[in-house]
Amino acid sequence: MPNDRKPATSPLAAGMAWVARITTVVAEMVIPGLFGRWLDSTWGTQYCVVIGFIFGLVIGIWHLLRMTSSFNPPASQPPDSGKQDES
Repeated sequence: MPNDRKPATSPLAAGMAWVARITTVVAEMVIPGLFGRWLDSTWGTQYCVVIGFIFGLVIGIWHLLRMTSSFNPPASQPPDSGKQDES
């Protein structure tokens, strides 16, 4: 009888995995803004930092939603009623 359970991880390993995930999301939010600030200082503009932080926020939230949805699998769909589509 095969064992379908996932191997147990220590609380420290689980915590470090979440720290890595959160650090990745924060970096995705901040790095585009810092790049925009560098572009502003190079080009003499004042809008790249805003665009960078908005872009980073969108990417970070998108990644966070994808990451958290993988922990909540979708509910199972109801079984087929057995009827076939007659065309």
